[in-house]
Amino acid sequence: MSTESVTKSKRGGKREGAGRKPLSGYGTVVMRVPSGMKKYILSMIDIYVDWLNNDEMKKYIKERTTAGERLQAINIIERLVLHERERIAERARNDDDERQISLFEEQHSIE
Repeated sequence: MSTESVTKSKRGGKREGAGRKPLSGYGTVVMRVPSGMKKYILSMIDIYVDWLNNDEMKKYIKERTTAGERLQAINIIERLVLHERERIAERARNDDDERQISLFEEQHSIE
């Protein structure tokens, strides 16, 4: 298959063993994220790598974000966690309300 036909087929020339080998020993993936979220995702990766505190890993991965960008990412993560906790609590309240209503309806249908 020629290079041109590989490009047109959008296969990307994927072959067994092709591509750069990861230096860290960890596999990698490609993920599409909204461009506005790129700096936050990079910040989360930097924070995670630092949290691992693995000297072997730090040799190969350098921080790609500033302290300010990492603080912004932390703020977003905290807000996401709060949002999800509220969403879970709301779902639990709704489930409880539905259970109470069904018990009430059962009780009145018996009488």
